[in-house]
Amino acid sequence: MANTIKIKQSSVASRVPQSSDLEQGELAINTNDEKLYTKNSSGSVVELGRLPAINDVTDASVSSPVDGQLLQYNNTSGMWENVTINLPQFYEQTTEPTSPNNGDTWYDDSEGRVFIRVTGNWIVIADTNIVLGYDGGDSDNATYTETLDAGNASTTSYDDEITGGSA
Repeated sequence: MANTIKIKQSSVASRVPQSSDLEQGELAINTNDEKLYTKNSSGSVVELGRLPAINDVTDASVSSPVDGQLLQYNNTSGMWENVTINLPQFYEQTTEPTSPNNGDTWYDDSEGRVFIRVTGNWIVIADTNIVLGYDGGDSDNATYTETLDAGNASTTSYDDEITGGSA
């Protein structure tokens, strides 16, 4: 014949046993909340077998979480807080992206230019119209191929300092 083990129980929502209700190691269950409790060696009643919800954690302040957010520790408040991290985006299109963030990169495939967004402005970081080669000429007659800043010819010559010259 099987033995019956009976655990202290309650079916009242949110009822948690008091430390005076349990002996160390004794179990109690709340069948309404589906939670299991015991009394630990410090004399405290603790919930077993379940991770607490983030809102139950005492050092977290989560407000209106949305998909894609992360928890980030705020040393000033001493709390974990939900934040949205804006990772840089890469755009490959002929028109300027709408609503870009600093750090975003845009390749204008019609112009062959690569831009990066810095302090609200697009900065050119690569351009097929910028100097692509140098022929190693002497200091009075150095020649750079391709155009510089969209010059008028496919070959534009400048002196060695690129201080101007003729196109």
